[in-house]
Amino acid sequence: MFPTTDSSETIAQCLLDAAQRAGVRILQQTNAEEIAPQSGGGFHLRLTGAQAQEMQVARLLIATGGAPKSESYQWLRQLGHTVAEPVPSLFTFNVPESPLRELPGVSVPNVRVRVAGEKLEYEGPILVTHWG
Repeated sequence: MFPTTDSSETIAQCLLDAAQRAGVRILQQTNAEEIAPQSGGGFHLRLTGAQAQEMQVARLLIATGGAPKSESYQWLRQLGHTVAEPVPSLFTFNVPESPLRELPGVSVPNVRVRVAGEKLEYEGPILVTHWG
């Protein structure tokens, strides 16, 4: 599904607006140096960086980004989480002259894609976007 604006910024702004309405605090350029579960529920956080502080929170949303190695998630396992083995993330090719541009929104569950002259190869689902 794509917004009528064809801009990912529209989706990001929608999520930020919803977070603000829910009272979510978003801390940028800040690292969680320590996350400790509390016996009565919630978490104690020790943060460093631009907004360094210690705090107690009832809930915590962890957005890890795309660390490619399983060892990168050991700290989550120590908090009691089960972590699935990481797999390569989605990526896009912008192919402006491709006839695929006429097929935005079409998805195929199992394909093999190779880039001519490169070793890059992918097998799995594919979604054709407005970029082709």
